[in-house]
Amino acid sequence: MTARWPPICICTRRLPLAKKFLYPPAAPRTAAPLAPVQAETLDPDQLRKEQQLLLDYPRLAVTEENVALLAQQALAARPQVEASTLAEEYPGDFARIIGLHTYSQSPHRNYDIRLTGNWVERGGFRFEDFVLTRRKEENDGND
Repeated sequence: MTARWPPICICTRRLPLAKKFLYPPAAPRTAAPLAPVQAETLDPDQLRKEQQLLLDYPRLAVTEENVALLAQQALAARPQVEASTLAEEYPGDFARIIGLHTYSQSPHRNYDIRLTGNWVERGGFRFEDFVLTRRKEENDGND
């Protein structure tokens, strides 16, 4: 006696020889496989803005390296600074300022933070203020 296959295929839950797909196509088929792109004339000012956004994106990305660079710049001429002060000095870098807190436990950081317990609002965001200082090993010379 031979085993009989079930009338429904397990992988598609349809009849094995059915012509219907599991999902309908995302877009209907057209006669031409690829339609040419219709290019509009570009506004030079808008193009410059878009290019500047593309250039700013890697600079403002919240990466460990970019956050460390912000800490280095902020502590270049002073031993410590509050995050609320940084938010006023660097209004376009709010994400990296919060990144200082995010990466504060990284073993590769060159700074420390100490929470103050005070909640502040800057640029429409509310956050617990903190004091940014150089990492203790750097102050002691024990890297």
